[in-house]
Amino acid sequence: MTVRTSFADKVRPREILKDASGKPKRVHGTITGLRPTFAFVESEAPKMSVFVPFADLDEAIKDRFEMGFPVSFELAFNLKGPIALNPEVPS
Repeated sequence: MTVRTSFADKVRPREILKDASGKPKRVHGTITGLRPTFAFVESEAPKMSVFVPFADLDEAIKDRFEMGFPVSFELAFNLKGPIALNPEVPS
C-alpha cells in the first residue's frame, strides 16, 4: 500500500529552530538566489542553503530582497528541506 503525501503537507513547516528559552531563534544569512516567487539564502550558522517562499510575504519585504543582501529569519524544516519563516531585510 502506497501512502501519498499532498504537496501542502510536504511544504508545511514541521519544526522550528529554537533558542534555550524555547523561542524561535533568528538566523542570519545572505541572499544567494532570487526568483519572482522565492529566494535562496545561505545561512551563516548552521551553514546551509535555505528556501524562502514569497507566498506569505508582504510586498514591502519582497521588494527589499536583492542578491547579496543580508537577511535574518526563523529557520524551520519541512519534508522538502530547510525554509525561512518571517524573513527581515535591513532597510
